[in-house]
Amino acid sequence: MQTSNVQERAKALDEARRVRLLKPEEVDVDKYLHATDLTNKVREVAVLLDELRDEFANPSKEVTHTMPWPKTEHSFRFRPGEVTLYAGSNGGGKSLITGQIALGLIKQKQKICIQSFEMKPKRTLYRMLRQFAGENIEFPKFMSKEKYIGRLLDRFHDFAGNKMWLYDQQGTVTTNQVIAVTRYCAMELGITHVFIDSLMKCVPSEDDYNAQKYFVDELTALARDHNIHIHLVHHIRKLSSEEVTPNKNDIKGCLLYTSDAAD
Repeated sequence: MQTSNVQERAKALDEARRVRLLKPEEVDVDKYLHATDLTNKVREVAVLLDELRDEFANPSKEVTHTMPWPKTEHSFRFRPGEVTLYAGSNGGGKSLITGQIALGLIKQKQKICIQSFEMKPKRTLYRMLRQFAGENIEFPKFMSKEKYIGRLLDRFHDFAGNKMWLYDQQGTVTTNQVIAVTRYCAMELGITHVFIDSLMKCVPSEDDYNAQKYFVDELTALARDHNIHIHLVHHIRKLSSEEVTPNKNDIKGCLLYTSDAAD
């Protein structure tokens, strides 16, 4: 499949800031690594009682967001302040499904940021354009490819232009960089859903369980403190065959312990 023309148009889309690229140098890691005012954590009981009294008098319905599939609407929702883990084998479609979920969240008027350290932003955008179109955009049926791609990019601009950011850095990053960028997204850009792909690109090695625990603990704290939802992609252990159905015990590292502790 030839993708050069589409990818060139996607690059032009990036450069036009229709989908915004967040560069590493734009984020002051030191500033946003520990951007929490501890004085706000010490609260007087009288103030909390007043807040509880107000909640009892004026109960508010929790705002949640759904996956893009009708069959899951009543069985699963994304709540602010939480982390969702997407675990699967290599080539299992983890990035594909999170891309579809990201489009669904944009449709619900949410601002999202994708931090993918396994694919360049242009490639991520190209895949999402295909999902947005719902067909093979390389072979349009009813018009020329050039005209079709132009219209598709305009439609995507109207759909996601001011609701989607891509973090423009690939390869291994430090946990502190990812934490700072995520906090920057929440505090400065008003982003409500952050996708991190993947955990193994953010820690020194896959058997460094202390680093994994620290990172996931920080993500859960970030989600809670800033009332955002974080989507974390991770890998499972190699199974005996592809016919074996994995479970939570097959997730690499210490995430099972961390998740249970958080619950």
